[in-house]
Amino acid sequence: MRYFIPAWYSGQKLWKDNTLPFYYKPDKTEFDDMISLMSMHKKNGYEYKLLVLNYSPNLRLFLHRHDLFESDYWSVFDVLQSAPNTLPRAIDYLDLNWPKDTEFVYSPFMVETIIGENMYSQITFNQEGYVLHIHEYENGLQQQKMIFDDRGFISSIIKYENDTEVEQIYLNVLGENILTENLITGEVLVNNPVKDLLDHSKYLNMLEIIEEIVEKFYKDQITQSDDFIAASDERHNQLITRYFEANQLCFSLFSNRNREITPHLIQSMQPAKSCLVDTKENERECSLIVNNNSIDMKMSRITPFDTEKIPNISSQLYDVHIGFWIDNLSRDVVEPVIDQLYSYIKNKENYRVTILMKDITSKTPKWLSDIVKEKNELYNEEQRTLSEEMADVLEEEMEFIKIIKIESVLFEEDLIRAMSQLRVVIDLGDEPDLYLQISAISAGVPQINMIETDYVTSNVNGLIIPSSSNMIQALDYFLLSLKNWNYSYASSIKLVDEFSSTKIIREVDRLIKGELYG
Repeated sequence: MRYFIPAWYSGQKLWKDNTLPFYYKPDKTEFDDMISLMSMHKKNGYEYKLLVLNYSPNLRLFLHRHDLFESDYWSVFDVLQSAPNTLPRAIDYLDLNWPKDTEFVYSPFMVETIIGENMYSQITFNQEGYVLHIHEYENGLQQQKMIFDDRGFISSIIKYENDTEVEQIYLNVLGENILTENLITGEVLVNNPVKDLLDHSKYLNMLEIIEEIVEKFYKDQITQSDDFIAASDERHNQLITRYFEANQLCFSLFSNRNREITPHLIQSMQPAKSCLVDTKENERECSLIVNNNSIDMKMSRITPFDTEKIPNISSQLYDVHIGFWIDNLSRDVVEPVIDQLYSYIKNKENYRVTILMKDITSKTPKWLSDIVKEKNELYNEEQRTLSEEMADVLEEEMEFIKIIKIESVLFEEDLIRAMSQLRVVIDLGDEPDLYLQISAISAGVPQINMIETDYVTSNVNGLIIPSSSNMIQALDYFLLSLKNWNYSYASSIKLVDEFSSTKIIREVDRLIKGELYG
């Protein structure tokens, strides 16, 4: 059996639930290497199991969002709460035991209940519409928060004093108090329903309980033929290496999670014998640390994302769309490129530029918004410099045209949708975005980069240019010659097999189990 250990954590305390109401926009995508690798195993019919170390009362809905709902899993807190692996079950908040004269007030974001002159509650929901939390207030101060499990029971209750969290009571499926966590000191008291399950009646913190449950799981259920792929995260690495055999364990370094590869991170993975890395830069940093510290660890650089042919409809569109990926680029780079792109498209009928970035709601710099607005206004002003008689005719009919737009591609489906409409995509970063490159291959979109990678071969499925000053020439190469574009498209489609899920799984097997599995 192959086990996956994710790091779907929030903040420093790995055991805390990180689910937010639907109206909060996340600042990062949920999609990661573990979700992708599990999806590949599922797609190819390989047996696998998910190990969840943290408190995840909405785990089943999370898995459903990523098409992993049928995945077998084992959860520390399911063991503690005696919670079965059952289907989600929505609770109707109207069925809860409200006082007789409770008044319900509805808003687009929550339901508020007026219970008395100074007492009210706020009911929040997750993006699937399930009850997530019920916050109870008295005299304007929060008294407690009930956290609901997506299987239809109250999972825990957080108590407040002076609007500050002081205690969290964890419940089992019968509503019995199993653990009481002091949120000030971290101390956890064990209550009767789980006293036979745990070795002690009191723990310094929740992590000690998690470690104890994990150790028992490993001793009772794991065999020598099993292996583990764990998301590398300093919050759990040492816990995992303490109880799991080194030759069974493979860590995965993923750029969106491991922003910096440090000696401390690599040391925390010891004595694991193998490691997956996703980029050349991560491979270089990891190799340097491993060699300098005489660490015995094999590495393999693979893409955690597989290619899968997606339709490219750019040839069916009236407009020609050029994508420009700007994440991790400075203003000094982005601004001149936008100037070049504007000059390139302004006199070409129906050419458009789409600026792609991970998040546009909270992080779009004002200078970028101002530049895009300025270019669009300038273009529309130039279009109005027609003869006076034509202007009279068209004044009512001319609409404001955005020849440059900013598009959020925070989620993988957003990027796939955007990529399917692009004629060419530009990424001038020092390390081109991995998922962008895989998506471009999947859609057959030619790529323009300044750095050579495993995913783009110059004059085949893209162009590697020495500097941004060569960008216009590269655009002409693909946009003015259908022969060049078609050749690049066909080459990308051939690469879909090269980075298929079957080959990626084979590489993972070779790394963990040796050449026999190659």
